Amino acid sequence: MHNGKDQNEQIQLLENQKKRLIQEQKAQERKDRTKRLCKRVGLLESMLPDTIPLSDEQFKTFMEKNHAHRLYPPHIGRINGAERRRSRATDRRNGGAGIFAH
Repeated sequence: MHNGKDQNEQIQLLENQKKRLIQEQKAQERKDRTKRLCKRVGLLESMLPDTIPLSDEQFKTFMEKNHAHRLYPPHIGRINGAERRRSRATDRRNGGAGIFAH
């Protein structure tokens, strides 16, 4: 009887640990996304400084009318493909896996 209780407690501890690890992973993914978004918006604002004072709706309209259709989809595939090729070549020279390795 005592052994079964110990097993149940151990199962509960492992389940709680799994939940905690999943929560930590999700928190890290949110932090990574926030960091990526901040970097990208900073780059965008540095390239298009006149857009900084625009409201969100004005910025959205600006992007839809002036840039979004130029960036996606035709250019993105070429950019990603070229970056993957550069990354793989660099990785082979450096012996690493790189960000595009699968």
